[in-house]
Formats: sequence, C-alpha cells, structure tokens
Amino acid sequence: MPIGLGAVAAALPAWAARVRGQATSPSPSFVFVAPGGEINAAVASLPAAGGAVFLGAGTFNVDTTIAVERSNVCLQGHPTGTILQQVGSGFPVVAISDTVIGAE
Repeated sequence: MPIGLGAVAAALPAWAARVRGQATSPSPSFVFVAPGGEINAAVASLPAAGGAVFLGAGTFNVDTTIAVERSNVCLQGHPTGTILQQVGSGFPVVAISDTVIGAE
C-alpha cells in the first residue's frame, strides 16, 4: 500500500525527503512504496498534475507492467539499490507513454 505524504511526511526516508526539498513545482505529490507494495497503485494515486513515486531499497517482484501513462510522473529508486524483478514473461516491466489526442 503506498503511503501518501501529507500528514505522514516523516515516514519518507531521508533520501526522498532531500529530493522533495529540491522540488521546484508548486505542491507536488510524493508517494513511497516499500518492496512488496503496489507500484501501479502508487502511480494511480498521484494527482493529475503528476508527482513522484519513490521505490524503497530492495527487490520488487513485478508480475504486471508498471504503467506510467501521463506526463510529470517520476519513478525514483533508492540510492542503495532498487531492483525491479520480472516475474513471468511476455510483458514489459515498465511502459512509459503520454498520448495526447487532438493536440496542436
């Protein structure tokens, strides 16, 4: 389960808090996911304006594509190592796309 920042900002590890302090956009959203947590749920929980999903140190067993389907979303691994380990086959581990229909 992702942990939203808001009232639980103290739950963020120090490395994520440092990045948070460097943010330049107004009031971005940040979510921390520990190994075993749902990365897609964390991405989906971000506001329409986007934000960042910080992945904790360790191995994430990925059994479905991590889909980032909009702009201004960042996936950030832990400085000591975050591993996305594919479980199964026949799908990409991460898919990043931002399709705009009717843009000029």
